[in-house]
Amino acid sequence: MNELETKQAIAQSLNRFATGNLADNARSLFGTLGYRVDKSTSLDAPTAQSFLHSFADGRSFNRETALVKDWQFVDLLFQLTKDEITGSNQLRISFGDSSRVDNTIIESYLFFAIALKGSTYTRTQLAGITREINKLFPMPVMLVFLHGQTLGIYILNSPRFIFLIETKRVKAWCFSIVSR
Repeated sequence: MNELETKQAIAQSLNRFATGNLADNARSLFGTLGYRVDKSTSLDAPTAQSFLHSFADGRSFNRETALVKDWQFVDLLFQLTKDEITGSNQLRISFGDSSRVDNTIIESYLFFAIALKGSTYTRTQLAGITREINKLFPMPVMLVFLHGQTLGIYILNSPRFIFLIETKRVKAWCFSIVSR
């Protein structure tokens, strides 16, 4: 695909978020960006309760900071493993030379999508959700947020956690790296 075709494919993927299933649209966007995963999984139900039951029961998780009451939809998109990442020339996640993040060996990344009830949220609020969810997992978690007319991707910032999306100035794109 040439540069123009790539831009058009990304724009089409972004436009799909106006309708349809958030998880399917997010998987499609990541596929357009080159993140191809042969297998994906979903929660039993795309609800906050299902997420909490599956991942937060008995764990330290601040529901207020995570704004759980505002979650309209949440689903696990996929898990990207080191073998899938390093085995493809299309993917642009780096595990670094030592594959360590904060002295922890990282072998995979999780991707979730969350739709929020409100139309606007501050960066601080979205960062709070990102931090709380990342506390639950031993590997980094990337979150796709949809609220109102805004689509964003949030990750935790770490010296060796490098994630690059080459969107070539696609409008209506929000990408934030959140400090721990």
